[in-house]
Amino acid sequence: MPLEQRLANAPKLAAGMTIKAFTDLIGCPDAKVFDGEWAYDYGIDSPTPYTLRVFLNRDLAAIRAVKTITPFAFRHDPARQRAY
Repeated sequence: MPLEQRLANAPKLAAGMTIKAFTDLIGCPDAKVFDGEWAYDYGIDSPTPYTLRVFLNRDLAAIRAVKTITPFAFRHDPARQRAY
């Protein structure tokens, strides 16, 4: 997935969207993390880079919530530093 496409489509993610629908928009995740619940992280290379953390619902089939983490989570976020 081209970075430009990921950047353009990231704001379109919303609760209830299926995994297929959001991966069609922004591609495969950069990491799978456990932040109290399972989530996928996507690095968004924008003028102000950030991580988009996509939390999944209980059956891991759709988005429950989306969180923005600035700067990139891999630099400082405890959930991203853990090895599962």
